[in-house]
Amino acid sequence: SVVGPDDIIFHLGDFCLGGSAEWINVLNRLNGKIYLIAGNHDIKNLRQNYTKYFEHITMQMHIEVDKQKIYLNHCPFLCYGGAYRDTWQLFGHVHTSRHNTGKDVPRLKMLFPTQYDVGVDNNNFTPVSYAQVKMIIEKQIEQSKEGD
Repeated sequence: SVVGPDDIIFHLGDFCLGGSAEWINVLNRLNGKIYLIAGNHDIKNLRQNYTKYFEHITMQMHIEVDKQKIYLNHCPFLCYGGAYRDTWQLFGHVHTSRHNTGKDVPRLKMLFPTQYDVGVDNNNFTPVSYAQVKMIIEKQIEQSKEGD
C-alpha cells in the first residue's frame, strides 16, 4: 500500500519464505520495479524462473541517491566499499527488532552508524523510503559523535 507502480524497490534478500505457490502469491501482489539482492533463503526459489518478476537480481549492489553512496547487501558487513564515512550500508538478514534476543545481537553492536537494517522486522513490516533511511542514519551518526 505504500509502494506505487513506478517506484523503485531494492529488496535486500530472503524475499519470501515458502515454496513456489507462496512466491507467486506474494509477487503478484507487489507494486514497483523490484531489484533483488539475493539472500540465503532465495537461491532455491530463484532457480524456478522467477527472474522475470525482478528488474535485476544480484548478490550486492552499489547505488547513489542524491549524491549519497549506498552499498546494498543481504548481510551486514564490517568491511564494505572501503569508505565507511562516505558510504552507507543497508542490509537485512538479522531480523533486528526492539525485542531481538537472537544470536546476532552481540555482533550488531559492532555496526557503524552508517549501517541500517532495512528488513521488515525492524521497520513495522513496511518498506523504508530513502528519506526515512536518511533521517535514521543521520541520527545514528549524530548519536555516535555524542559518545566520542
